[in-house]
Amino acid sequence: MPIFISNLHLNQTMKKTLVFLSFMIIAVSLMGQKRFILQNGSASVWENLDDAVSNAVTGDTLYLPGGVFTLTNNTIDKGLVWIGAGYHPDSTMATGNTQITSTLTFNGSADNTYLTGIEFTNQVFFGEATDDALNVTIERCKFNNQLHLRQMDSDTTDTGMEIRECVLLSYLNGYNIRNLIIENSMLFYRIYNVHYTAYLNCDILYSSTYNYKVFYGAHECFFANCVFPGNNMHNFEDMTNCTFSHCLFNRNMSFPVGTNAEVNCVDDVNISNIYTYLEGGTIAWDVLNDFHLVGGSPGENAGSDGTDTGIYGGSNPLKEGGLPFNPHIRSVSVPSQTTDGNLPVEIGAGSQTH
Repeated sequence: MPIFISNLHLNQTMKKTLVFLSFMIIAVSLMGQKRFILQNGSASVWENLDDAVSNAVTGDTLYLPGGVFTLTNNTIDKGLVWIGAGYHPDSTMATGNTQITSTLTFNGSADNTYLTGIEFTNQVFFGEATDDALNVTIERCKFNNQLHLRQMDSDTTDTGMEIRECVLLSYLNGYNIRNLIIENSMLFYRIYNVHYTAYLNCDILYSSTYNYKVFYGAHECFFANCVFPGNNMHNFEDMTNCTFSHCLFNRNMSFPVGTNAEVNCVDDVNISNIYTYLEGGTIAWDVLNDFHLVGGSPGENAGSDGTDTGIYGGSNPLKEGGLPFNPHIRSVSVPSQTTDGNLPVEIGAGSQTH
């Protein structure tokens, strides 16, 4: 599967569409050869992902098709736009989902990194001990392992980081990060030392029979229109001065708790009145699960803006299938033999609204 790099800016929508579709035609012709295509004013072909990344320059756009990829040089020292084919198997049947299996570090030179449509199966780190990665945006990605937002607890830099419409299956380690925005995302595990942060229309899904706390350090955080379906949000000992606005809780809450307060929240909601379908009744990442609010749920239209609480509410609801914004290949048909000396490849692609 080829990987594409383009130096076009993100706001050049039409040019990007044409380039993307042209690259896809080249990609299909090279599928059996597993090549990587680098576009920096002119196209060049590379045999591996390491060469494609090393020949990119800051500001370039890197298109990754479906497939499983590794990086031998797993420290990224430039700010690139990484666009995969998506992480959800239901929406990537034609292309396959994009996976990166290497442990990656986006160091302090990787400012303005943008990631979308990629599944990371190993740990991902941002920044260095004395140099944070600034203005990073992570959108529509899935993290199977730990996500580390910085390297030092003692750092106080405002990184300007945003996480949007993502799935996090393991630890989110903030290392005392400040002023983070997490929007319309699903967080299935514990959250460490993330402060002064806005959680907007998120589902905080960690649940444990041992009643372990979800947040290990959360100061001055704001939770708006979030859903807490698990049994752990009774434990506030590491949370101070946090506000919960228009949130939905499974637990029976009794605010104020310490210095934490609520505004128009709903609590003591049985899990059967929260989600449309959970396979086996278990809160977990499963392609069979439907995390839309069930009809008649107290969270319907209960957000501060009149939309639903949770990931499908707000001004930027979670996009079904988690596909990135660029045109998406819906079908590829490659005949097993030529016709009159030609190979009539058919590619079905569709544009997307966002």
